[in-house]
Amino acid sequence: MDAYIRGEIFLMVDSVVGTQNKSFCRSNTNVDFNDLVGKWVSHQEFNKYFDALTKKAGNIGPQIAGRQAGVALSQNVPELAESNDPKVGFKPIPQFYKENNKGNDSGEFIIDELNDGFMKLTFTGNINERFHLGLLEGLLRFYKKVITKAEITQTYAKDGKSVFEVSWKDGLAS
Repeated sequence: MDAYIRGEIFLMVDSVVGTQNKSFCRSNTNVDFNDLVGKWVSHQEFNKYFDALTKKAGNIGPQIAGRQAGVALSQNVPELAESNDPKVGFKPIPQFYKENNKGNDSGEFIIDELNDGFMKLTFTGNINERFHLGLLEGLLRFYKKVITKAEITQTYAKDGKSVFEVSWKDGLAS
């Protein structure tokens, strides 16, 4: 598989995984976590990490890590934080993904629909789907939205792509 993710992104994701699971997840990869800055890590290793998290915590493990990573990402990526409106903030997702992943098999994010209260995204790569679903949930929580539906409606294993549909309503004011 010719697909890689920036080491800095992997480190950010690793930082939100609970300490009780982190060492187990790391031990299931061939990654030197002390030497990731400025490096590219294969998607296979990223997936091994989340396969291990799934073994320890079930499908919800990668989803929870994704939620926490989404909030961390929102706070550190100005493009996502420039607006209080997720319709504006989510538009850079495909470009952000492209800048932080490379290779012929890395896939891409495609915004199929983005309206008030609903988004549908297609992902053509093979990174843990539960992690990405949680990431979208975390990004929405940054905008103080209440998620009313978050599901994977097509899966990479069956359909060759992941399709995520997320609905939300306004949350509490800050």
